[in-house]
Amino acid sequence: MKFENQLTSLARLRAAALRLLLTGSLATCIAHRPASAQMPDLGLLPGIQFTGNSTYTSGPLGGYQSNIVLGDHAKLAWSGGCNWIVYHSGNDSLWYDAAYLDGGMQCSITLQYGWGRNPSVSVNDYGFMVEAHNNTGSDAYWNGNDVWYSGGQLMGVAGAYFSPPQYLDPNAWTPSVSINNNEVVVEVHQQANNNSLFYRVGSYNPTNSAISWGTSFQYDTGYSPCVCLDRTTNTLVEVHNDGSGSNKLWYRVGKVNTSSKTITWSGATNYDNGYWPSVAVNNGKVYETHYDGSLEGSLWEHVGYISGSSIVLSRASYYDSGDWTQGGPSISADNAGVAAVHNGGGTSIFINFE
Repeated sequence: MKFENQLTSLARLRAAALRLLLTGSLATCIAHRPASAQMPDLGLLPGIQFTGNSTYTSGPLGGYQSNIVLGDHAKLAWSGGCNWIVYHSGNDSLWYDAAYLDGGMQCSITLQYGWGRNPSVSVNDYGFMVEAHNNTGSDAYWNGNDVWYSGGQLMGVAGAYFSPPQYLDPNAWTPSVSINNNEVVVEVHQQANNNSLFYRVGSYNPTNSAISWGTSFQYDTGYSPCVCLDRTTNTLVEVHNDGSGSNKLWYRVGKVNTSSKTITWSGATNYDNGYWPSVAVNNGKVYETHYDGSLEGSLWEHVGYISGSSIVLSRASYYDSGDWTQGGPSISADNAGVAAVHNGGGTSIFINFE
């Protein structure tokens, strides 16, 4: 199998990443890392410059914008305010960019970690990480109908350690995964060839990065699901496109039962129109971003908070524009602030943060 054939190559990539720490700019970055990292003031940082030049944009999520890397279907996660990781795909290959921010210093490493499409990534405040993606296939858009996953550890500019990829679900598209500080993991996906939405609950083992999964359950119908656990509780928010083919966007609030590995869901609430929604939750506060309902490439955001089984949301605010044909935006948040990535056209990936 193609993934199995890559295990030796992936091991070599991890070894090469560690060797890079001993020389060059990455070693310099590690030398400057404080013993106890301070949360940066994101409003004062000049931007995250993996590659390319930074440009300032206006709007609530305008903040600073950087062209960070080339690819598509980018997903963002960050941990502890300073450690960032961006996952993206291109030509059926999977890549990540890791960075550590220290008073505005930008450092990064870019490595291929596997083969597939539609990656999703989540990191908790301890650097424990979960990744999920579709395998490669013959379909030009979805490129594979099975979901694979890996556990791992984010190591700042050293990159990331991954356990070998594991098979999770057949006939599943666009997986979304989330891990919180309680080492609870939730994965959602759309069933291939229909609009059924399914979830699984798992538990992360920090000693070996293994994940013990529960049973898969259908919870709704729709497209392009995205899920995020609150970092400190087992409450979550899920968003998705309407299952009838309209451009309506819906959310559900859920509570994980770790004993039964099930979720108690609220009813679905229509909160806006659009496509490719993404959601982040931090200490009860909710951040959502999506492309507009006219498919003209406008990016919009909502901010709100969880109130019981519902969410109190602000009106939508425009913050940027991008290329919706290359995947949706991805938003992430912790106590330091909020950031979102999107494809800006062609293969250029941009990041915005407050």
